[in-house]
Amino acid sequence: MLAVLGAPAHAQVAPVEAGPATASASVGLRRTSLRSQGAWMLGGDELISFGGSFSLGGGGWTLAEPIRIPGAAGAFDLDLAMSYAGVQAEYVLTAAGALGLALRLLVGAGSATLSLPVVGTETAADNFGVIEPEAVAVLPMWGFMKLRAQLGYRFAHGVEDLSQVAPEHLRGTTASLAISLGPF
Repeated sequence: MLAVLGAPAHAQVAPVEAGPATASASVGLRRTSLRSQGAWMLGGDELISFGGSFSLGGGGWTLAEPIRIPGAAGAFDLDLAMSYAGVQAEYVLTAAGALGLALRLLVGAGSATLSLPVVGTETAADNFGVIEPEAVAVLPMWGFMKLRAQLGYRFAHGVEDLSQVAPEHLRGTTASLAISLGPF
């Protein structure tokens, strides 16, 4: 005999009230994985809210310092540098109370270069496409300042001209902390 017990679950999501269009900007620090190594990135974004739950803008990230790629049998080590940016959309799920939740998507392009470590001579470069979905938690601090925590995954495609770098080397999880100012 199989018995199933159930308890009613009630969750209320407070809708975001429509209002005037506003803008916000943020700057942050990100920990990510590249070529199975941890790396730090610096970046930020700017968003325009259209008076409700939907915001549109742009954002971008760049490596704080290059990733070292060991050279193959007898070859020189190389430094991998990477940056990307794109159009960003955000949908606020809830903004009521002390913690706001949102979903975000960045669609754009990036550039990766390989260079010799000591002299910095660039040996190869390639552009690639990026799609990066994220979940966002927003904690109001004071006034118009907020702390944003973001967790996402970077999908990269189209890397063809870097001999030791494939698209899967540029893909990876992302965890970011940012200070957001706005709305203005």
